[in-house]
Parts: sequence; structure tokens; C-alpha cells
Amino acid sequence: MHFSTMPLMLIGGCILSGASTQGHFAPLPEILKVHLTSRSLINREILDLNFYTMTFWCKADILRFQTTLIIPTTTSDISEANNIQAIWPGLQSDTLLQNVVTNQGGGPHQWYHLPFFCCEPAGQLESQKRIYPGDSLTSTYLWDNAHNKWLDSYILRPGEEGVKAGSEGFTSGLTFNPVIAPGKGKPYDRAILALEFQEKGTWNFGPVIWKNVLVVALTKETKWCTNFAATDNLHWQASAPAVHTDEGVTTCFIAQVVFSNPIEKKGKDPS
Repeated sequence: MHFSTMPLMLIGGCILSGASTQGHFAPLPEILKVHLTSRSLINREILDLNFYTMTFWCKADILRFQTTLIIPTTTSDISEANNIQAIWPGLQSDTLLQNVVTNQGGGPHQWYHLPFFCCEPAGQLESQKRIYPGDSLTSTYLWDNAHNKWLDSYILRPGEEGVKAGSEGFTSGLTFNPVIAPGKGKPYDRAILALEFQEKGTWNFGPVIWKNVLVVALTKETKWCTNFAATDNLHWQASAPAVHTDEGVTTCFIAQVVFSNPIEKKGKDPS
């Protein structure tokens, strides 16, 4: 995945088992763009890198980020080669922590779950696991203040197709020490829902549904929850946010977010 200087997405810009790169910082939506004193060049190294994202920019330390992704239908393309697709919820500051759903690493018409960090260096945090359309994947990032580390846990509940394939789902997790990534442990202040595409990858698998989106941040500010931003290339719908602040901590909850489809760019008038 890659960083967001606009909205973010994908897996870290490194070679995975000889396959193509995935993972980059998500760019910020237009409404959130600010002057940056430095910018990772890694996104420039990827051909046709494209994001569709929704960003909750708290401008404060995030303590918890949780969401459930309903795995969409698989691509209709006959090969995953040079057709890089990824879906991920992630945390970003100068680094990126993400639980990626990618079409890379197996055969055509297949999705895989792959925890990842990005971007310079970048790497996978666990072995990838096969998942299926209709499965629900709950990702939870929880800050362990006592040990200055992130607890990244995930629960996969198989849907109808997964059950037919013999999937029993899984519950797993890991501890992530942010000092191994660039930024030297700078707190995450952005929670991101992202679709990421590289090279020939396109959004050809229908709507993407996120449920029970929860962000908890160390701030009294609430506008980041009620005025969250999406990239201007995305059609989306969302439930009304519910926000609560107590003792300097704000909790934001959205029951459902749907990434419906991309907004097609209009061509120039030939006249």
C-alpha cells in the first residue's frame, strides 16, 4: 500500500514472492490537502497507481480503529498479472499499517488477506490467507500505550461461498512495533478506508461494503467524524455518524459505508 498525501491505498511498494508490488500511501482528498514539507517518492515508482478512499483525519493520536469489510465478488479478469487490486482499512501518519485484501499471490478469481506495513521499508507482517466473496473480515487496530505498540487483530467469518469451499474462517493477530517503519513511531492520526489499483488493475468487482466503522482518538474535536472526506473520484453512501466525547477522547461510529462505483472522468469536448 502507499501513503496518503491525498487518499491512501495498497501494499507497500515491494516485491511479494516475486509478484508485483502492493501497498502505498493514500493521498488526502482534495478537501484535506495541506502543504507538505516532504513527500515520499514511492508512489511515483508505481505505474498507474490509483486510489478511491475515505479519510478520517483526526489530527490527534488514534487509539482504536475497527471496521468489518464484506469481501466483494472477485475480478472477472483471467489473470492477476499486472492487474493489481487491493482493498484495505489502514492507519497512516508518516507510515502506514494496513490489513490488505489483494488479488495477488494465487490464481485468477481469488482474494487473499495480507497484513502489511509501508512504505520505506515495507513488508508483510504475516503469511497471506485465502478468503472468499461474501466473507466478513473484521480488522481491529488497538494502541497498547504501556508497550508503545499496536495490536492488530482480525476475524474472518466465512460466507456462503467460503463455507462451500471448506473455509472455517480464522481469528488471528499480531503486535506491530512502529519503530521498524519510517517515521520512528510517529502516532497515527488518519484512519483510512481504501481501494488501491496498480498498473492494469481496475475496479471491476462491484460495490464495497464496510460495516461498523469505529474510530477512537485522543481529542475533544469532533469535526473529523462528522465531516470526513472522500476522494472526488468516488460514489459513496454512509450512515449518519454518531460521535461522543468523554474526558478528552472522542469516539466516532458509522454503521455502514458503501463505496458504490468510480466516478468516470469526462473526456474533453472534441469541438
